Amino acid sequence: MKLESSWKKELELLNRKIDRISATNEKLVQQGIKQSSQLSELHDQNKTQSRVIEELSRTVGELKQAIDEKDARIAELEQQKNKNSTNSSKPPSSDF
Repeated sequence: MKLESSWKKELELLNRKIDRISATNEKLVQQGIKQSSQLSELHDQNKTQSRVIEELSRTVGELKQAIDEKDARIAELEQQKNKNSTNSSKPPSSDF
């Protein structure tokens, strides 16, 4: 009888350990599912941000080109403005 009682106690202890391990495992599985979902959301956000960055990069490139064109036009207009009879073929009467 004593041997049977000892086995029963050992079995109860093992069952409690199994229950705790099962509960811990379930928590870990739930955490894994949650983290997987979060990772998926972050991946989607990353893709969206990459598309936005690409579009912004294109816009910046277009704006730089427009600025370069405006700078060239300003330089051309400044050259025209600075011309007088001594540095061009303009007649002296056009000097002011």
